[in-house]
Amino acid sequence: MGIVSPPGTPKRGYRVLTHSHQGKYIDADTYLAQAARHEGSWWTAWFAWLDAHSTGAEAPPRMGAPTKGYPPIEPAPGSYVMQT
Repeated sequence: MGIVSPPGTPKRGYRVLTHSHQGKYIDADTYLAQAARHEGSWWTAWFAWLDAHSTGAEAPPRMGAPTKGYPPIEPAPGSYVMQT
């Protein structure tokens, strides 16, 4: 299994087990025995869960705080992410 496997990565899998908010803690061995294994990347399942539990997409907040005298420095994501 991989932690950061993008969708479409072959030979990867993940496990999912859900319970109520008040559900009791289970140890790792119990989780492994009960959680169903799925092939592929967990990103797709996580996206589906987020989509089902979200109220919908909306525009991101404006960058900076111009009314407080802080204009945006540069467009997102910023030049620092391109530095090596």
